[in-house]
Amino acid sequence: MLEVVWGFLKDPANRAALECIGGGAVVAAGGVWAVIKLLLKKEGVIAEDHSIALGGNANSSPMTINSPRSRKS
Repeated sequence: MLEVVWGFLKDPANRAALECIGGGAVVAAGGVWAVIKLLLKKEGVIAEDHSIALGGNANSSPMTINSPRSRKS
């Protein structure tokens, strides 16, 4: 059995075909991974009580802080 595989791999044309198939498989796997990451991307961040959720650049963003005691009911 091993002699058959070794005989197949000795042929340069067979090795070139396997290189093309392997390279294509790597590119396809990368594309599938990119699509999966895109589809499973989290949409947003939800802040829990008494916390802040920021997305993107928060430099110089106006922020108002109201404590629960200062709110009027």
